Amino acid sequence: MSCGTIFFIVVAPSLTTHPSNLTIDEGEGATFQCVATGNPDPKITWINNGKIVATGETLSFKANRTNSGEYSCLADNGFDAIVNASAYLNVLCKSENIITVKSQSNDPRQSLSELAAREVRCYQGVFIRVSKDVISN
Repeated sequence: MSCGTIFFIVVAPSLTTHPSNLTIDEGEGATFQCVATGNPDPKITWINNGKIVATGETLSFKANRTNSGEYSCLADNGFDAIVNASAYLNVLCKSENIITVKSQSNDPRQSLSELAAREVRCYQGVFIRVSKDVISN
């Protein structure tokens, strides 16, 4: 009877595919990929705003404005260091949700000043744009 030696080689996780930044319109699908190698096989965990949002190599969901932010994938196989990578998701307002706000003030410059700060913000899926005809001579 002979005794054999069994070796178990531990290999720290390494990312072979990193997630990429995305800019999409509201309502479209967002998909991030993160692939890791190692021995044992690493487990992939997705984090957004400090919370676990999914596990596995692919993170996919239908996006809305509140989903904008950083998404990180962490690869861990229980040995050595945990490796991670991040990508940013920028969700834009739908173009069909653009409305134009016209001046309601007797002083168009005041209306423009008050409204200009809102020009790049999306409120409940509505983009507010200041009309070019707010100021008149």
